[in-house]
Amino acid sequence: MADATLTADERILLKELPFKVIFAAVVSDVRGAVGSAQLETLEAAKALVADAVTNYQDNPIIMGVLQDVADDPADEDSIVLKDEDARAAALVDSLRISSEGAGILAKLADQDQALQYKEWVVNAAHAATEATRSGSIFNRSHTSNAEEDFLRQLKVALGLITQENADNE
Repeated sequence: MADATLTADERILLKELPFKVIFAAVVSDVRGAVGSAQLETLEAAKALVADAVTNYQDNPIIMGVLQDVADDPADEDSIVLKDEDARAAALVDSLRISSEGAGILAKLADQDQALQYKEWVVNAAHAATEATRSGSIFNRSHTSNAEEDFLRQLKVALGLITQENADNE
């Protein structure tokens, strides 16, 4: 990643964050078997990469994440959930890592790039909720209340909105 002020652990966290958020967005309102979310996760990950290369190609934080992922892809077995407790843990973990990521990004010199990274993560979460179509009406995507709640919590964790603003949405 471009910013030399980041430690190896911070770079790893920023690499994992968008994918944990995607997975949490997918499972935020699972219909059917909890472990059946892999296709939606893959679709959202594809959208994440497409968004990065189309809209954020000049952002070294985002391009660094993509390079890190290409150099060290995730183990597919690590994204399978076995039960409802695992689903809840994935949601909590994604919000925790998002909050930690916001703290890391706050230290960076280029806050425009940090903001773009946060927006990119939220865009990925939106793509994940679209991929699930859990609130589908006549095959037209509709984000469910649970998904909307997760997206609001994500924005708070990333520092994009305050809890008070989230409560008023």
